[in-house]
Amino acid sequence: MKNSIITTLLLVTLGLAAQEPVLHWKFDNVMVINQGNQPVLQFDVVISCSEPYTYASDLMLYFKYDTAAFGKNIIASSGLTYQKLTLLQAQVGGIMVYNLYGPSGSDTAVGFMVEMSLMGPPPIGWDIPQYPINIGLLHVQMKIQDTTQPAGVKFCESIMDGTQYYIDATHPIATKYGIPPDYACIYDNDL
Repeated sequence: MKNSIITTLLLVTLGLAAQEPVLHWKFDNVMVINQGNQPVLQFDVVISCSEPYTYASDLMLYFKYDTAAFGKNIIASSGLTYQKLTLLQAQVGGIMVYNLYGPSGSDTAVGFMVEMSLMGPPPIGWDIPQYPINIGLLHVQMKIQDTTQPAGVKFCESIMDGTQYYIDATHPIATKYGIPPDYACIYDNDL
């Protein structure tokens, strides 16, 4: 509850101070379940924005995880599964999922590249709702190998520069959310 209030205040402050749109990424519906004898961390990746007329074209989503908790090569070992949620269910393109590797050569993160085909000129079809209303992107499940280790799941902010845009009559040229000087992003609640 406290984090939610702080996030709301931060989102409003950033939006008002900058007078620019803010995109809000969040992990939601987090829980550990058992599938047979296997503990599984499951969560949804959701998104919202501070302004109307925000839409998604292609998405780039990256999050880190602790290999001590989930093991290495989580994709190759079938340790990660996902399902499309509301925003992605009707999209035409595909989803490419891959491990990202750190300087030591070990996998440290998962990347999702989602190719979305707009059904008309933006923002038709891929509207992102205004905060605090979220829209779901993906439901993710990760098999836990060691329950004594922290999950370490968090957004890779520095490389999440996908194509989510703000456009309206006063901003006829789409402006991307993400890495400065583009519009701001907030990444909430590491797991």
